[in-house]
Amino acid sequence: MRPIISLWICLILSAVPASADDRQEVVDLYESYRQIWLRNDSTVQPAIMALLTPRAAVMPQGMPLLGTHQQIRDFWFPTDAPPTRVLAYDQSVERVEVSGGLAYLYGNFALSFKWDGETTSTLGTQMMVARRLGGDWKIEALIWTSSPVEEAD
Repeated sequence: MRPIISLWICLILSAVPASADDRQEVVDLYESYRQIWLRNDSTVQPAIMALLTPRAAVMPQGMPLLGTHQQIRDFWFPTDAPPTRVLAYDQSVERVEVSGGLAYLYGNFALSFKWDGETTSTLGTQMMVARRLGGDWKIEALIWTSSPVEEAD
């Protein structure tokens, strides 16, 4: 009898519609991610890594899945590499859906950064999957596609 009760409780909880507050918290997480990158200081690495769940995965376009914190850290913050300076990072949110403790958000972005003396600008789409851990939303998965933008002379 107990498993049946547990199943019903899970079904009832998952059927509870998300509140506007839940949706806003997921949007706020996405915005925090953007704002942290724009800092361009020593707080970026620990702050970005703190936004991730313990099992987070990052899926850059055309690359293998990065499924551990170490792989993600090595990709975004490689040791002995010149620092990356984010020059501009704009994003839009096209859709947010929340169901229980999981959510997804997707939208478009425009990013310009300088690395090793070269400026790169891209436009793309991005999807974030978030998970509520305790009282906080964290990034469970992040995937994006992008195309370079030709710089005007």
